[in-house]
Amino acid sequence: MSKQVSKKNKPTVVAVGLFIPGNSFTRVFASLFEWLSGDYDIHWLGIAYKGPVTKKENYTLHPCNVNGGDIYGAYGAAALAAELHANTLWLLNDFYLLKNYAQAWLPLKQKGIRLLAYVPLDGCITHVSIVQDCFFLDDLVLYNQWALDEVQQAIAQFKQQRPGEEFTVPRLHYRYHGVDRKTFYPSAEKKQEGLLKEKLFKMNDAAESIFILNANRYNERKDIETTIEAFAKALPHFTKPACLCLHTPNLEPYIKEKLLAVIESSGAAKKILLNPLGDEYIDDAQLVNLYRACATGINTSLGEGWGMISFEHAACGAAQIVPGHTAPAEVWDKAAVVINKDKPVTLSTNPFQMYAVSRDELAAQLVKLVNDETFLADVSERCYRHVAGNQFRWDAIAAQWKELLTN
Repeated sequence: MSKQVSKKNKPTVVAVGLFIPGNSFTRVFASLFEWLSGDYDIHWLGIAYKGPVTKKENYTLHPCNVNGGDIYGAYGAAALAAELHANTLWLLNDFYLLKNYAQAWLPLKQKGIRLLAYVPLDGCITHVSIVQDCFFLDDLVLYNQWALDEVQQAIAQFKQQRPGEEFTVPRLHYRYHGVDRKTFYPSAEKKQEGLLKEKLFKMNDAAESIFILNANRYNERKDIETTIEAFAKALPHFTKPACLCLHTPNLEPYIKEKLLAVIESSGAAKKILLNPLGDEYIDDAQLVNLYRACATGINTSLGEGWGMISFEHAACGAAQIVPGHTAPAEVWDKAAVVINKDKPVTLSTNPFQMYAVSRDELAAQLVKLVNDETFLADVSERCYRHVAGNQFRWDAIAAQWKELLTN
């Protein structure tokens, strides 16, 4: 990155995104701002943050929706951008939430403020009218090439359905996420992993056991039920002791009860650990320990915009299993164990077409990873080398963002 310029000469960026330490959205902005703060005066309106305006090392944090009525931060961000004479207003949120920002943000274009959104795409676009929600933007940045292609095709179809009408559409780009390899890296010695497993899991055979981790939130899209069922199917075929670890913090009590019922009905409850490090978000040091203690990671989401947990876990030396659809099919090709998609799924909580993965195939791959040390070592090494690539370095990705913000 270029050398730091004085604050008065820096362009001002107002960023809007979730501020919950431990959350992937939060980690993305925090990681980028570490590298961009030398060139930009960054003000982060933190969705879910209610505290005072606070000057951090790489940005100024502002509260969101303090007085109610603005849960997405659309109006607060617009007011802040106008007050600070911002050059750019930058949103990090889901594609299907863009509609909540258009009305508040469109007038800012007359003030010369650039409107930019960085969004995941969790599934295939089947109702192309949804692309109208991004037309107020100057730039729409997706997470990967597959997502960009999906949006580009949907925009083309939308225009074809409305011949003779004129539409102004945003410039389309994609930018990967990175991996903080200063924080997430393997144990220095293998023997430390046995001691770590004993410390974390407090089981008699913890040091000799293989732990399989799904660290995604428990919700409809993440489909942790598939992980549980596949593990239960695989369990009788393991030749070594193995446990499934579910790290899904900050659950509402009724949601936790629902998940416990799923675990109990699986027939494998004695080998499934729910939140062994506690029910709240944990700090990075604890998360690294959890990653290092679990030899394999699973993501069985029905649709995935990126899947940061898989990257962080792989950086700690673990093999990864990911779904063979949406972003993971592209960004993990020839590295992780990719499970074929099975059947299409439509959710009540998401407008995109998604896919379940084959539970039988997942169970078979779990058996292979647990029983075959050579296969586990090979997949672990492939995944580790993959996430160590330059394309996943935050400094390189931030340089791409600087180029975009400058042009």
